[in-house]
Amino acid sequence: MKGILLAFAASFGVASFAQAPATDPPACSTKQATGYMVSWSGQPGAKDHSELRSLSKGTHLACFAFGGDGSTPECSVTTDSSGHFAVPSHESIRVPRDDNVTLSCKGKNPVCCEMKMTPDDAPLKKGDTKPQPEPQLGIVR
Repeated sequence: MKGILLAFAASFGVASFAQAPATDPPACSTKQATGYMVSWSGQPGAKDHSELRSLSKGTHLACFAFGGDGSTPECSVTTDSSGHFAVPSHESIRVPRDDNVTLSCKGKNPVCCEMKMTPDDAPLKKGDTKPQPEPQLGIVR
């Protein structure tokens, strides 16, 4: 009996620490998440969606984009006064001024993207409004 309990405990312990391989891409989602702007197109059973928000100057926007096989998806950010920004997945920009910002996704359908919005009161630096790699974004929620 003691051996059976130890075997059960050992198998439970191993199973509880098992993780999916890091290469498994996350599935596209058509759900709104707190702190994120979301967009999608070509999702079965869902109407295409772009999101519009009013954001403050300096807001940090980090892109997470997921597309169909073989595509290189990106977040397409358009502002009323500053123009258009193409932000590849796992890169980020900061909003150059208080503005209305629209997020849409670009890539092979089905495609979806999220932009994590983080207020940032630090002064804008040269290059903050150009897409830049975000190594800390390697872990997708």
